Parts: sequence; structure tokens; C-alpha cells
Amino acid sequence: MTKRRILSFAVRNIDRIQSCGIVKVTGYSNLPVMFVSKRRLLDLPGHPSYVTVVIIRRQQIFVVPETVELFLNVLRQQRERYGFLLHEYVVMPDHYHAILTPPKDYRISSTLQHIHGVYAHLYNKRLRRSGKLFQPHFWNHYITDDQNYRDKANSIHMNPVRSGLVENPIDYPWSSAREHLTGKQGYLTLDDWA
Repeated sequence: MTKRRILSFAVRNIDRIQSCGIVKVTGYSNLPVMFVSKRRLLDLPGHPSYVTVVIIRRQQIFVVPETVELFLNVLRQQRERYGFLLHEYVVMPDHYHAILTPPKDYRISSTLQHIHGVYAHLYNKRLRRSGKLFQPHFWNHYITDDQNYRDKANSIHMNPVRSGLVENPIDYPWSSAREHLTGKQGYLTLDDWA
């Protein structure tokens, strides 16, 4: 994304950006925009985010249960270590979606960097391979209110159904849907949405 397009986006969305409480000023007039990379515009510490992360070259590494379990164990360990909140998740064959809240001192990009680094190391070691595992950029949508959260949570739960993997979201084992729809604890303990 060129600087002109980023600036145009910032001008069109100045109210939304200001409501997020970003205080860093770039050099373009007085816009409160923080540039993280060419593809991610905002990266707010401690703000709940709906993220989509894709495996490099869309390899379907999450079709083997052991690789999904390894990923979820890394997610659990990194949550204990860094203190981010996990509200929703689904692990699809070639990507995953989650609603996470990083700690106040961390940005979502830093949180994901820790998760991906540890998982890629363990995955590569297990398969005696090397190289990157996740695409370098991820899609991020900041959760703004309860309705926005419910919409994103529903999208996460219905993803396996839309993809034709199951007919009912409760039947998909690598999702937080079972816990929300039946009350039974799933593979990971979820944090409440405040």
C-alpha cells in the first residue's frame, strides 16, 4: 500500500482511528496513525482483535490432528507465558482465526510473533524441515463493541460449516464453538469477553 493510499485511508477513517486512542503522530499533517507495515495500518496494545493467519503457500498442515494439537498446546503455553486473552478460535486446514486480547504492553503483532515462532520451531523440528511456516502478514480487525464481537465469533464458529468440513459447528473439534454452544469445555479454556 502506498503512502498516498494509507493517508487516504486515514483521512476517510479519522473518527474510527481517533476512537481507538492512537497517540503517535506520523509526519503527515496531524493524523494519529501508527504505521506498522505496508499491509497493517494499526497495531494497538491491549486491544481485542479478530485475526486471520494463513499458512505459507496455503499448505494444509492442519489436516493432521497431531499438528493441530501441537499448535493449540503452543497457544496455551504462550497464553500462560505472556498473559494474552483467548476469546474464540478455529483452526482450519490452511489457516486459523482467533479473537485475542494482548496484554496492555503488547501489540497483537508481537503476540502472534511469539506464538508463530515457537510453533514453527517445534513443527520444523518434528518434521526435520526448515523455513517459514506462516505468511508474514495477517488480517486484523479490531473488536469495537459487543455486536461486533458476536458477529466475529459467529463467523469463527461457522467457518468449518461454510468450508464444507462439517454440517454443524459443534462437530468440528478444533474450534471454540462446542464450548459456546453446549457449555462443555473444549480443547482450550476460553477467556470471557468483557
